[in-house]
Amino acid sequence: MNSRSKLKPRFTVTQQWAKLSATRPVNTQKFHVVEAVPAHDHLFYEVCFVHRGEATHCTDFYDAEITRGSVVVMAPGTIHAFAAPRQLDVTNIYYLAEWMLTDMRQLWEHDGLVPLFLADSLFRRLTPIRIPQFQLNARETTELERELRTMTLELSATRPSLLLLKSILTKFMILLSRAYCRKESRELGFQFRREVWSVLDRIEQCIAESQPFHVIDAAKQLDLSHNHLVVLFKQATGFPPLEYYQRRRIQHACRLLLNPRLSITEVGYTLNFSDAAHFSRQFKQFYGAGPREYRQRMKQNK
Repeated sequence: MNSRSKLKPRFTVTQQWAKLSATRPVNTQKFHVVEAVPAHDHLFYEVCFVHRGEATHCTDFYDAEITRGSVVVMAPGTIHAFAAPRQLDVTNIYYLAEWMLTDMRQLWEHDGLVPLFLADSLFRRLTPIRIPQFQLNARETTELERELRTMTLELSATRPSLLLLKSILTKFMILLSRAYCRKESRELGFQFRREVWSVLDRIEQCIAESQPFHVIDAAKQLDLSHNHLVVLFKQATGFPPLEYYQRRRIQHACRLLLNPRLSITEVGYTLNFSDAAHFSRQFKQFYGAGPREYRQRMKQNK
């Protein structure tokens, strides 16, 4: 939660509410809102899609009207509220960011997708940004509602296809990011120098190939001093390169732990941890609980 926030959350949207799990790492919930929703924050990303009606969306940055076709994207820890709802019908989409954070090179190719829907799980923003709220046109609204129905239908299956759900969610994000970039001129805060992009790409390659990442090697490749590269990278992402590498390894571990067929030892080995104990210590340091506890939390919610 942002300690500088003016809004104070009355409750938090937690795992029990979002009902995300290993079998459903994305979930949709439709609501008919008849009274004001007090200020609250989230443990997960939430995309709020308005089907009909009106209300006032309240944040630390603005109070703005929402109507049919309005979209609000809430990153974990951000706070908002809804006032004076009038015949308001919305769908909230929750998802595990770690589940989506796989092929980063491909995700970055789509303008706005990572900054809108994933960046707050990757980087530490030095200053708060305006919470994204934007308006779809009639065609976009109809198209996105169709995708939502397809996603919700698949989620209703006894054993939904994770591949299909990820495909639908990715398409949903691409369509929304296109609409946002076309209508909004505000920068979402991630314009990196060439050197930073190079290190981000190198880190993803090391993880994909189960290889260690060394800052000194990355600095030599870029003809920079170790300290200069660390400063550049931290200024851009909020983390030193080695800490970012460790965070990305744990995020990949979260995704792999959703697969019950992989043992915890196998997950650690895949990500080049020296042994299961080392993996568990690093995971707990990042996540606040060990990999076994994480896997238990992600069991299917009824």
